[in-house]
Amino acid sequence: MGRSFLIVSIAALLAAESGAAQVEYRNLDGGRPVRVEDATPTERHALDLDLTTFRVDWLSLGRERLLIEPRMAYGILPNTEFSIRVPVFYRERGQSPRSGISGFGIGGMRELRLESRRLPALAVAVETFLPVGPNAARPAYSAKALATRSFPVGRLHLNASYGNFTVRLRPSVVVSPVCGQPGLPACPDPPLEPPLDGPCNLSLSGNSPPALFTCSGREFTTNTSAAVVRGRVIRRAQWLVGLAGDKALPLRSTVVVADVFVEHFEGLRRLYDWTAEVGLRRQVSPRLVLDATVGRHYYGTALSTFVKFGTSFSRPILVGRQ
Repeated sequence: MGRSFLIVSIAALLAAESGAAQVEYRNLDGGRPVRVEDATPTERHALDLDLTTFRVDWLSLGRERLLIEPRMAYGILPNTEFSIRVPVFYRERGQSPRSGISGFGIGGMRELRLESRRLPALAVAVETFLPVGPNAARPAYSAKALATRSFPVGRLHLNASYGNFTVRLRPSVVVSPVCGQPGLPACPDPPLEPPLDGPCNLSLSGNSPPALFTCSGREFTTNTSAAVVRGRVIRRAQWLVGLAGDKALPLRSTVVVADVFVEHFEGLRRLYDWTAEVGLRRQVSPRLVLDATVGRHYYGTALSTFVKFGTSFSRPILVGRQ
């Protein structure tokens, strides 16, 4: 019994020392653990697999939503990474569809300069999101600028992104016109509610959402036998600015990070949305990193509290010479 305990203790100590020698835990990816990330891409020939990342949101009226987002990133060139993510959503009763794959995000990051004594590290990132489903809307695009600066007490990270999102208006039913015709008043624009965080989290204003985002697999229908007109697709701009600070605990292979960011969905008659998060990343082995986050969307529309948890598995994949 004592011998077995000694062997297990030595093995655990060696594993902890190996984990402490790694620096993967300091690489902050978007959403791992917080929305704001650092300006460091995946190392060349390194493969990062984030297969168990999930997020749970608690909204008003007892609504709960789950988002699972597997992601893969590969250091395809020096200071350059290529990434793919696949958001999978699960929503409360009354939503249609209630669960499914919202689409595929294909992106990349390029580090423009390393940090120096006077200037921060700088990087740029781009992504194309391709919605899926029988009634999928158009692709969405985004571009991001990232900066990271180190100080004796920790690091600061600044992110700014600009892109668009696509929404399909709720189908209308062909009945006797009551507006929009000669001699009748103009039809008011339907109110729109943007996603909370990503294309598959809808914010409800009634029994059914008036708009369809890219995660919806089909249009909403009505209980009438009248003809239904396919909802038209519109595209709007969206921007985000965020600031984060982190503190590394090298002897524990852990980094603690907090951020705050503001985002705005243009053209949707909506306030600016402010969110704050606190999270940590801990390296438990040379290849495995765990992260956890708690956050609050505390100002704007459809306020919510959420938690996130994920694991990252990293390994080198060297390309042999031809």
